[in-house]
Amino acid sequence: MPRLLVVVDGSPEAAEALERAMDVADAVPGSELILLCIEPDPPAWELKRPRRLRTGTKQIIARARSTVGARGIEARTRVERGEKGDVVTRVAAQENCDQIFVAETQSTLASRICLAVAGACTGRVAGRIISATGLPVTVIAPKSPR
Repeated sequence: MPRLLVVVDGSPEAAEALERAMDVADAVPGSELILLCIEPDPPAWELKRPRRLRTGTKQIIARARSTVGARGIEARTRVERGEKGDVVTRVAAQENCDQIFVAETQSTLASRICLAVAGACTGRVAGRIISATGLPVTVIAPKSPR
């Protein structure tokens, strides 16, 4: 039974990644989706407070579960905190996933300059995920204006 990890963040690209993962799950009976929502690390002043999911996170997870449920696909959810690339690779290993679906973030001029200066050694999030796992990774890139 294939396990497909889908990173959901509320963006149109993440919605497209979820659609593509559901298409794969429909094509392979018995597939399971793992919906992963990643919250950024909290600021230092918030570390001692009880952990509560942000309202936006709850809405993102609820919307993704509803979308998957409407197609009759089995899914589980996980909410993790941390840096996106690290969290995705860790969860994919913990869950014994067979494929990862992730949306790439919009690049800015500043991020492109930093990548050029750094010699692309740090890479974008999707690049780090691809290089850190031996799994197939489907990356949905932002649509660029024409």
